[in-house]
Amino acid sequence: MDFDLQPIIDTFVAEVDETVSMAEQALLRLEAMPDDVDAIDTVFRVAHSIKGNAASLDFEGLADLAHVTEDLLEGAREGVQSISRELVSLLLEAMDSMRAEVLRAASGKETPPSLNQLIAKLEAASEAKPVAGTNGSPATSEVAEAPGQQTQEQRSIRVSLERLDRLLTLTSEISIARGHLAGRLVEAGSPRMLVEQLHESDGLYNELQEVMTQLRMVPIAPLFRRQQRTVRDLAFELGKEARLVVEGEDSELDAAVIDRLRDPLNHMVRNAIDHGIELPELRKKAGKHPRGLLTLRARHQAGSILIEVEDDGAGIDTGVIEQKAGVSKTSQRELEDIVFAPGFSTAAQVTEISGRGVGLDVVKTQIRQLRGNVHMRSEPGLGTCFTIQVPLTLALIEAFRVQVAGESYLMPLDVVAETLAFDSLARSDASNRGLFDLRGTTLPWVRLRSLLGLEGEPPSREGVVIVHWRGGRAGLVCDELLGGSQIVLKPLAKLFAPFRWIFGSAILEDGAASLILDVPELLRRHTESRPRFRWQDNEARTLQEGI
Repeated sequence: MDFDLQPIIDTFVAEVDETVSMAEQALLRLEAMPDDVDAIDTVFRVAHSIKGNAASLDFEGLADLAHVTEDLLEGAREGVQSISRELVSLLLEAMDSMRAEVLRAASGKETPPSLNQLIAKLEAASEAKPVAGTNGSPATSEVAEAPGQQTQEQRSIRVSLERLDRLLTLTSEISIARGHLAGRLVEAGSPRMLVEQLHESDGLYNELQEVMTQLRMVPIAPLFRRQQRTVRDLAFELGKEARLVVEGEDSELDAAVIDRLRDPLNHMVRNAIDHGIELPELRKKAGKHPRGLLTLRARHQAGSILIEVEDDGAGIDTGVIEQKAGVSKTSQRELEDIVFAPGFSTAAQVTEISGRGVGLDVVKTQIRQLRGNVHMRSEPGLGTCFTIQVPLTLALIEAFRVQVAGESYLMPLDVVAETLAFDSLARSDASNRGLFDLRGTTLPWVRLRSLLGLEGEPPSREGVVIVHWRGGRAGLVCDELLGGSQIVLKPLAKLFAPFRWIFGSAILEDGAASLILDVPELLRRHTESRPRFRWQDNEARTLQEGI
């Protein structure tokens, strides 16, 4: 019987990614403190472990790379190899190659010639044996930790996210089955004691679902700490100095959310170093420390997590933005719309970092796919802060259920401000949209039936869901309001990819399927061909007909 190595290979790939990240953090500490023996030992142990495991799996290229890296680190441990910025850069390059090589080896691809070239560079550095004590320039990035912060060893096992997803789906199906069973017991006239006993198990089920959610939660610290390398490398490339500080790194959120935050966060950090932090000489002239400060901050807020990317750089020059966009006297909302517009860039020339037409619109799109928002505030000369708000988990969401044309639809509860009966006086016979008065504030409204392109006449009695949108509020008129519930989010098939206003589906307690609506996207699509309206001071100021 053949032995299946794939599970072992998959585990090894994941371990290399984790341990290399740990080695990177140690190398960055070592760059700031060349005498940090613990940091040298950490990197040495990582290289030694990867060498042995790679050799056992016949990943020769990776094993050779880890071996020469280990030899170089052995010289540093013995005090005959000096720690310089150049040496740290070479070791960081080796770590990058280990990540890439393990993926190539796991997929059966050949080792590229560039790996042999890197191995030769490491061998040459190991044989050079520079005189100890000649250290290079200090590091341009660092991570500040809270006093007294300690790591605590925990017993753990590695479980794939797919298995956790399956477990969560099963708990959802159990809930549906329990609902059906309760209904059948009532219909059959079963003794009240049986029905009550079934309901008594609700607490156990809720606890099970809570534990399942907690199993998916992981600290945001690794995501933040990976940016330390980005800050270090990019600052050096641009001739700048930057220091990274992280706050709230013990905050936890769904592993799937963290995975999808990696690219937008990396983009925003690069943007802050490139466009925000000034060159050292310019900072000195402005009375600032030559080394810029970049802060990554995370904190929980009502079922969501707020992530701030804040720099103490030059801030956003509104005049340059307006000139580039061909507008004048922009409001904060309009300024954000410009900055996050597709292809917008203030870069004077195209480089490897800027001016390629891939701007912050990519960040906004990726955050929207997470059912989140991103906002910006900036003060000239003082810096810029981007705030990302995303849900803690993509697996479970609180949703509000409505009915339109005989079908049920769900809206994320975080976009719902309130619900109420729709006043017949606010209706418009000429169209499916109009204006209505809500406690002295004029709000635009539109029928959800119209947004979804559903035919048929609305009922005589309707309800309206007041939703948050673009800093203001609007009303979505529905046939019936059915109330809120917690649901398990299920991904959509590729068939639904063109329908960006649907971001998921759910199985309801009665076993029926329901689509989850992306309300901001629905309204955005609708207003593209309708008269626009502005939001000021969180109140709707309609132009012409509203939505």
